[in-house]
Amino acid sequence: MNRSILLAALLAALPALAQDLPPPPLPPSDDAPPSTYRPEGDQGQAGRRDDDDRSRDRAFDVQPERRTPQEIAQRKVKWVKGTIGEGPVAPAGAQTANLHPDEELGHWRFALASGVLGRWGGDQIDADKANSTVMLYFGAQADGLWTEGYGRGMRFRMRLMTGGENVVFIPSDGDAEAAFMLGRREFRFVAGRVEVARHTALGLQTLLQAATFPSVEGSVALRDDRMRVSYFVAPVEAAWAYYRGDNHIMESAVTPPEQKTIYPATAARIRFTGVAPPAVLLSIQADFVKMWGVPDLLASVEGSAGFGALDNTVLFNVALRWDHATLRGGTEGGSHATDQMLGMIIASLLL
Repeated sequence: MNRSILLAALLAALPALAQDLPPPPLPPSDDAPPSTYRPEGDQGQAGRRDDDDRSRDRAFDVQPERRTPQEIAQRKVKWVKGTIGEGPVAPAGAQTANLHPDEELGHWRFALASGVLGRWGGDQIDADKANSTVMLYFGAQADGLWTEGYGRGMRFRMRLMTGGENVVFIPSDGDAEAAFMLGRREFRFVAGRVEVARHTALGLQTLLQAATFPSVEGSVALRDDRMRVSYFVAPVEAAWAYYRGDNHIMESAVTPPEQKTIYPATAARIRFTGVAPPAVLLSIQADFVKMWGVPDLLASVEGSAGFGALDNTVLFNVALRWDHATLRGGTEGGSHATDQMLGMIIASLLL
């Protein structure tokens, strides 16, 4: 009897016990995600390992920075179409043809030039033959600019003409200049400037000029750099000349030899350049040097037309220049004048 009652009670309690038991675990499957449970002490180290893994993955995904051949070949020159920019305005080495460095790219700009020129007129260099007509032109210049503080500037330029006397590759004519300036590019004082020149067909073996204060110079960009005016004025400078060949004044002459004295002089130069769209540069320049107390005078006028290419880093120029020189003679108060014409076809490269 008791056994029957106990068995009936157990059978009645079986459904309730079945509801309280947890369900059986599922069988393992390849599609199931891995368990993320970790003991509490291992969670920090595991998080750091995951971060390191992600960092390494990102490092492998980042490609090394590479410049394309086009970017390597491209020059770093700041230039806006229709403006002059940093490029040359005349054949490299020409007078008052200042380069305009952009300090975001560098404090210096360099230019080289080469070409051919023809010469007509002038004093006869050799008594037994006419002057050489065809000559070669080589030019170079470097302009430096620092605008911080009170501002500073430097310039080195040289133009060399070969073949004026005999062999075509032997230097004969040209000039070289070195200058240091203080102030802004538009207006600055010339702290020191030296220029030496040789003009065989004008009868000048050597013309040396040296200037300092109160000489001034500058280069002013107008109309968003579509026009530019460059100038140099030396109210007083030192000038020394040595004549060539028969122009030389001998010791026996009434007047003293020209090389015996350094004379004060006044010098001035100005150049105006404008852009004719899209990339044609028209430029005109005038130069003047006059010694005090003697007839010596040197004057020049030059006009050029150029075409800028490759973001104005290359300039092809056609130029025509007239030079005039007045020299002392061997008699008291005597003088004589000489003129020459130069025609040039020159290519300049901005570096």
